[in-house]
Amino acid sequence: MEKGQIDESTTYKANKNNNSSSSNNNKNNNNNNNNVLSHPSTVPKSFSSDDSYPAFTPYHSSLLKKYLTPHLWSRLAPPLSTSYHTTIEDMIRPGVALPLGAHPPRRVGLLAGDAECYTVFQELINPIVSEYHGCCLEEEEWEDPELPNVGYFQTSQQADPDNKYIQSTRIRVARSLDGVRFPTTMSRAERRQVQSLIQECCLHFQSDRLSGGTYLPVLSMTTNQNLDLIERHILFDNPNEWTIAAGLGRDWPDGRGLYANVSDLTHQTPDFMIWVNEEDHIRIMCLRKGGDIQGVFTTLMTGVRELERELRKRGWEFAFHPKLGYLTSCPTNVGTTMRSSVHVRLVKLGRLPGFQDLVQKLKLEVRGKYGETDRQYTGIFDISNAERLGKSEVHLINVMVKGVAKLIELERRLEQGEVVDCEQIVKEMGV
Repeated sequence: MEKGQIDESTTYKANKNNNSSSSNNNKNNNNNNNNVLSHPSTVPKSFSSDDSYPAFTPYHSSLLKKYLTPHLWSRLAPPLSTSYHTTIEDMIRPGVALPLGAHPPRRVGLLAGDAECYTVFQELINPIVSEYHGCCLEEEEWEDPELPNVGYFQTSQQADPDNKYIQSTRIRVARSLDGVRFPTTMSRAERRQVQSLIQECCLHFQSDRLSGGTYLPVLSMTTNQNLDLIERHILFDNPNEWTIAAGLGRDWPDGRGLYANVSDLTHQTPDFMIWVNEEDHIRIMCLRKGGDIQGVFTTLMTGVRELERELRKRGWEFAFHPKLGYLTSCPTNVGTTMRSSVHVRLVKLGRLPGFQDLVQKLKLEVRGKYGETDRQYTGIFDISNAERLGKSEVHLINVMVKGVAKLIELERRLEQGEVVDCEQIVKEMGV
């Protein structure tokens, strides 16, 4: 499919006067309704923007709550919008439109509806990005290395050379298409067109390891097939209350799909997959048993380059920002967009005081085996890179290998009867 095939009626591109005309229309509507809405004792000319400021409850613990002040809301509230008609109301749904007591991830609280959100609403997004990623956007310069080879890695160290602790390695990156609204706001037609485009590109892969695979729309799956692929970590989850509230679950599962580098998904297990129209337009991942982090990364980036080449043949580019790198729905993923993770057995180390702080000091993140809502202790942890922005993919892999190797070393020492004090190790590592 050529880029021009997504027409103006589905992308909702607006002209430069769009926001001003919307503003005038709103003023006219308010004036027409004054007689109906006014009270005899108070005769307001119109509602102020403060009347629409979201109510944050004690359950709302997010960066959105911290940075979206009433004063900033008055500057960013509708009718301000991108040329794709995305407003701040669209962006904050994940952080406010949820039932009391719900337990979804809320640490950010917003999703971008299109690439322009990162410019139009930068007064809100930039502080959130800076705090989450721990960087100053004015100082960061984006790095995007060429296709990696052995010479790019600073260490030949294997995190788990004996294959005793790391059960599996999974690395994924996200990409958005430039010129199309993001999944929270995109239309049904756009979603289907993006799926057709990615499916066409995948069928033209040239690498022996990636070509000859299967593209399977979620809409064509049986219930049993869908649940089986989810259980095997080949396919993304079906919508939950958070994805529905955010707008990611609209028309589910229409326009969503999976590419896998095997011909038979029932009897074969792929190690390379592309998810289409889940949280982002594209999520590309490589998953293998064991701890060959560098090998998994090299296969992944081969797939990224092949997809990028096929998209460019058809006139498409990935959405990119000179300071933020690759743009995604969630500000936590901008930059490399990469999450490199291992499921690693740390039964003894994981119970020690200071374990979480130690992982953080190594510039890593820790979750339970089953994700960020996991509450069951199994001794198996999902350890991943914490940084996304301002560093190259290869740098983050080097940090990952060294950090996981350190954790495994401490677990091994505990198994041999040594005393390990995580809190003291953190102090010795300094700032």
